[in-house]
Amino acid sequence: MHALLISVGHCLWITSLYLGIADVLDMAATAVFPQIFLLHKALAILFAVGCLFIPNQSYRIASAMTCVCLALTLAVSSAWQLLANILFLVTVLVCISFTEYTGQRPKIWGLPALLVAFVFFGHLHFSTSQHTPTDTESPFLPALISTPSMAHLSVDELNRDDECRECHRATHAQWSASAHRFSSFNNPAYRFSVLETRAKLYQRDGHSRAARLCAGCHDPVALLTGAFDEETFDLPHEQSNLGVTCLTCHATTAVTTTRGNASLEIEPLRNYPFAGADAPILRWLHDKTLQSTPAFHKASLLKPLHRDPAFCGACHKVHLPKALNDYRWLRGQNHYDSFLQSGISGHSARSYYYPNKAASGCTGCHMRNRGIPTHQFPGANTALPVLMPDLLSASAATIHEQQLKGAVTVDILSIRPRDGTSFYLPPDHIPLKPGGEYVAEIVLANRRVGHHFTQGTTDSNQVWLEVTLRQGDKILGQNGAMDDERRVDQAAYFVNSYQLDREGQRIDRRNAQDIYAPLYDHQIPPGSADVVQFAFTLPTELSIEAEAPIQLTARLNYRKFDSHYIDLITSEANLLPVTEIASDRVTFGEARERPDETWRRLNDYGIALLRKPGGRAQTRAIAAFEQVARLNPAHGHLNLARAKFAAGDLSGAHEALNEARLISDHPWTVTWLEGELAFAGGDLDGAIRAYARVASTEFKTAQERGFDFSGDYTLRNRLASAYFLRAIQQGNDADFQHAISHYKDVLTLDGENAEAHFGLAQIYSALKHHVQAEHHIKLHETYRIDEQAIARVSAIARQNPLLDQAADPLNIYRLR
Repeated sequence: MHALLISVGHCLWITSLYLGIADVLDMAATAVFPQIFLLHKALAILFAVGCLFIPNQSYRIASAMTCVCLALTLAVSSAWQLLANILFLVTVLVCISFTEYTGQRPKIWGLPALLVAFVFFGHLHFSTSQHTPTDTESPFLPALISTPSMAHLSVDELNRDDECRECHRATHAQWSASAHRFSSFNNPAYRFSVLETRAKLYQRDGHSRAARLCAGCHDPVALLTGAFDEETFDLPHEQSNLGVTCLTCHATTAVTTTRGNASLEIEPLRNYPFAGADAPILRWLHDKTLQSTPAFHKASLLKPLHRDPAFCGACHKVHLPKALNDYRWLRGQNHYDSFLQSGISGHSARSYYYPNKAASGCTGCHMRNRGIPTHQFPGANTALPVLMPDLLSASAATIHEQQLKGAVTVDILSIRPRDGTSFYLPPDHIPLKPGGEYVAEIVLANRRVGHHFTQGTTDSNQVWLEVTLRQGDKILGQNGAMDDERRVDQAAYFVNSYQLDREGQRIDRRNAQDIYAPLYDHQIPPGSADVVQFAFTLPTELSIEAEAPIQLTARLNYRKFDSHYIDLITSEANLLPVTEIASDRVTFGEARERPDETWRRLNDYGIALLRKPGGRAQTRAIAAFEQVARLNPAHGHLNLARAKFAAGDLSGAHEALNEARLISDHPWTVTWLEGELAFAGGDLDGAIRAYARVASTEFKTAQERGFDFSGDYTLRNRLASAYFLRAIQQGNDADFQHAISHYKDVLTLDGENAEAHFGLAQIYSALKHHVQAEHHIKLHETYRIDEQAIARVSAIARQNPLLDQAADPLNIYRLR
């Protein structure tokens, strides 16, 4: 009995030491920690009771002290567990040190040895039991979501939202009003589109398995349990309204690729002992273990990958596979690469603007509400309360409206006579004449959004410019107004992407399976801008002097879905809220104060023009940047060099770049442009030196701001191309290997990068490595843009005058 008691005492101080060390060294995240915690309490009870059976006053004191220490470890918060375990350790060691029992030492150390073996093998199992599945094993394709050994999971392993609510009430309440919560058949918009997709696929293929692509992100529970594969799956199935549950994100253990389409590996949680038990005492033990050892819980549910933009990109990056559209691979929405290839992330060396510090991921914008962390995920889904009035209050849209406000700025930059040549006039001072025809240039600048505006469901998002010319209460001309049924003027300028099917008809019902080619894409990249022109004619009988001042107003409006889509979903009028993102107004004859610096306005105007095709736009961009150079030389000369390079004026670009080199705050962009000029001039050595400096981020100010240009796909592809051309010229094997290395680095970041696959195909062909060359030729063919398809269906669509106007980036809209 005495030997057994001492053996228990040794186990007790060893477990006390383990719990203390684990807490300090952050080992509490390992799977054996909760079990050791409960074992420690059981050993303490055995030791305390055993001490009472030994007729020695010191043992009775040890029993009392053990009970006190046990109570402390059960009562104190996790922050005080270390001190409580140290006290436990000291108490037991002091007790054992006073014992006179020395016999049967092997028997005494038997239990402690078993305990140490249990801990060791528990840690070993935790670190080696990971499994990374492959696509070919997956029953969830074409979604790329996976589970260990690709086994289906139970609904209880994926949906424990009610348990989460017990301790995280505020977080649960935020999530309950989020678009993630309503991503499934509980959202009428999604339900309509996915049911139509399933029906069309079943008619075409005899099954609807390709619709799993939607389920990977929208219905992960139903997909992973196998319920989604039931042809009759719909409301009121118990899994059809779960949405993105807490464990969809927090049970994710890996992001398996950067291809998107739900590239997540989800594992059942390693539970605390007695999880799910009904007996009150067992439930109390579970809760107490969790409260006293939260590190394991936190590490199981909150991992470093949750801060990685690739985690969000797993669902916010999409491609449409041939299994869905019976055509070919097509790119869908792509927040992930759009963010990575921006100045905001600090990875693009070619941006126009940069933050003081690089944004590390998505959560800084989409998991904060006015600086306060939130799980409502503010974005742009203002439709939810209207579509689900019984489940959400109107206030649920407020957080999205706040996110939209000011995301893009509106600036009536210039107003000029239609036959005039000047591109910029102070718009409030232009003399208007009755019967005169004028053109207003309105600049939309994406100053705050870290990805293209809007991204997401760009084919159904309704974002448009509403432009009105009025004198007092009298409207002289308008474009983009809504009619009495809240339908938007179809002649308006829409900030969207317009997708077509094989017959040149619009994708107007979220029918992704029918997408064939884009007609146009009016999205605005981060830190970039667009310019839209509106013509108007003043009435000849207009009295400018005698009546009220003439005002021109421009508003950028947002509505989640257009009226046609709402008609399909609800057969009712479109009552979705319209949010004014930004606006601007000019009152002719009255000077106005602008909070923005004039150089920034002109710079955005030049950026917008530089994005337009053709020499006329480039000429106007050069003129704009020349004015910027006088107001802000650092930005002006650098962008002037870009514009002249784009126009083919290499000597002019060199001259402007020489000015920028001395004063620019963005020396990495200067160096990148030096590489471009060298490459264009045939100086491959100079191009490689410049590109390599940028790719290595050899700029102290960039490093201090957290920038890393090694992730700039365009830069790395360009550097690889320069190495390849030099290798061809000089026969240098090392250059071939450098080119291969850079192309492969790009593919590590973006495995669907068509340019990198094409480059590798060229290199392997030159090296006569035919197998590798053929491999990358096939992948390039998979991921390249199908220009012929775009041209064919665009020609059909552009027979409509309104679509022809919208597809022309230099067209002039009219106020009517």
